[in-house]
Amino acid sequence: MAPNSRVITALKKAAAKGKQVTVLVELKARFDEENNLHWVQELEEAGCYVSYGLYQLKTHSKALLIVKKEGRQIKQYVHLGTGNYNEKTASIYTDVSLFTAKKEYVEDITAFFNYLSGYRQVPNYQRISVSPNGIQQKLLEKIQQTIIHYQQTRQGAICFKMNSLTDKVVINKLYEASQVGVPIHLIVRGACCLKPGIPNLSETIAVQSIVGRFLEHSRIYAFYTNEKEADVWISSADIMTRNMLHRIEIATPIEKGPALDKLLNILAIFRKDHKKAYYLTASGHFRRLHENPSFSAQEEFMEQKQPHSETILPISNRENPNLLTKIRKIWQNH
Repeated sequence: MAPNSRVITALKKAAAKGKQVTVLVELKARFDEENNLHWVQELEEAGCYVSYGLYQLKTHSKALLIVKKEGRQIKQYVHLGTGNYNEKTASIYTDVSLFTAKKEYVEDITAFFNYLSGYRQVPNYQRISVSPNGIQQKLLEKIQQTIIHYQQTRQGAICFKMNSLTDKVVINKLYEASQVGVPIHLIVRGACCLKPGIPNLSETIAVQSIVGRFLEHSRIYAFYTNEKEADVWISSADIMTRNMLHRIEIATPIEKGPALDKLLNILAIFRKDHKKAYYLTASGHFRRLHENPSFSAQEEFMEQKQPHSETILPISNRENPNLLTKIRKIWQNH
């Protein structure tokens, strides 16, 4: 969360108005433990129920479930994203998310929160995949389906966008797909343990890293059946063993419609970037291409910005010592 989070303010306001508010806070948030301890106290004092997730599993998923009474009916909404609910980082990170009221998603996330809160056993999800184990298996399954489809039709491709690619199991499956000829384009901002362009192993794989004004943070996994159609998932998880096996993460499929079309367009724009993009070579070095040095994906997205969108900034700073500061003062006074 941001230091002065509007999300926290809204949750506290909801609790004050008698709404039931449950919040799962990950205390092992890197660089943010102190801040999160402070928010735990704020939320509990406001009357919110605070949960800390499952034992020995870091919760890295990003999800909201809103239950609202509209007239005489109960309406449920779900938000699933690739980035944190943090106004500060949202201004410098690129992320994507899905907001929906479709029944299957709502039921899945209701079961997910009940599971994390200790009210039920591991659910059988209808649409989403959840790690540990679930997301890795889903990726392997989708890669295998793409391999079979390509062998039968000579059509199909894979395009992944993520922060890091280090999971050996998925990397080996991508090598397998490349060996049968599947075109694979990987957009990896940071660490990548896959080697592209190696004869008889990864000849059809290209690895691209985009470094620009904004930190590329979204995770998108697309499995194409042809040039215009694809099965696309967004996720909180990078393809790393720790995310696949030792964290609570969510991967969400995007149904056919405007949201899917937009995601496919986003991936197409990223693949065209030669101004801020570096390409990984078989030797393990990154180099720039200069075919079209004038096109930048991030600049293109900024030009496409919605005319009525606004930047949501954290609320103004106020003196609000965090929990550890309060504890230190009490200790010093004694």
